[in-house]
Amino acid sequence: MPEVTARSTKLSDDGRHDHVYLAGVSMGHITSGEAITMDVDRMVTRTWIGERFFIKLPDGTEADVIAGKCPVCGLEPYFRTAADAENEQKLLELPPAG
Repeated sequence: MPEVTARSTKLSDDGRHDHVYLAGVSMGHITSGEAITMDVDRMVTRTWIGERFFIKLPDGTEADVIAGKCPVCGLEPYFRTAADAENEQKLLELPPAG
């Protein structure tokens, strides 16, 4: 199961907030420990074939990474976690990729 360990952001079209546009995914078969970046469309495609993506929360539990809407502007598909509250974006708490 791929763990999302980092994120890359870019300024939204309205210039008022950041969007997560790439997720840094740690794949178990890559022994270097480097994350592979994946955009939301590729992640959605991989979930259709049954792959699960997750982040580790501070309490040690896992939260699935899903495609949803940006809580600020409604952009979709957009990276979210199943544990996000309405206006929360746990992925923004991850370190920057790269």
